[in-house]
Amino acid sequence: FFRWKLAHGHDRPFFFAPPKKGSASQKPTLAALAGMQQEDRNQLLGSWLFATVDKRCPDMAPKITGMLLEMEDKDVLKALDCPEVMDNLVDEGLRVLQSYP
Repeated sequence: FFRWKLAHGHDRPFFFAPPKKGSASQKPTLAALAGMQQEDRNQLLGSWLFATVDKRCPDMAPKITGMLLEMEDKDVLKALDCPEVMDNLVDEGLRVLQSYP
């Protein structure tokens, strides 16, 4: 995970803290993300993504979260709102990771 993030132009890996309990109504919106710097957006979206992906595949959650953060913000938000979309993206991420030795 660390080598992957560093190889893709990030000067340090991201660490994702899970969203605070009871903050479901505070899920990020495009309007809220618009005024944020890229690193702050990645941290916020990454926290939400990680919490979701970690429930399904904890061993691969950091890598898949990093992969999903490469998508457009609107697509990430759609995945967070629609479990079926998220499942398809996680499946795709797992297939990609399994295809590399």
